[in-house]
Amino acid sequence: MFYVFSVDLIGEVYPRKPKQVFTQVSPLLWQLLQSSASGSGAAGNAQLKQATSSMILSLYSQMGEELVQAANVNSKVTPKMKSVLEDIIEHP
Repeated sequence: MFYVFSVDLIGEVYPRKPKQVFTQVSPLLWQLLQSSASGSGAAGNAQLKQATSSMILSLYSQMGEELVQAANVNSKVTPKMKSVLEDIIEHP
């Protein structure tokens, strides 16, 4: 599955190129969070939810609280999206 490869790649490349990884991955992350927060990932889309959780947890394992801070300063990240992000981090 594509998301598994991407998540593994984050862990491999982030230690060497953190800025580049976050620059490339964050737009997808915010889009996935928006889908999760709006509920548009209808029932039956468990793979999308799993991919979102995997990406968040992989980035969080590399970035720590910087991931949450990045969400806090991004004007495109709504309070509901931040809530979903924090919930996934706190309850993997």
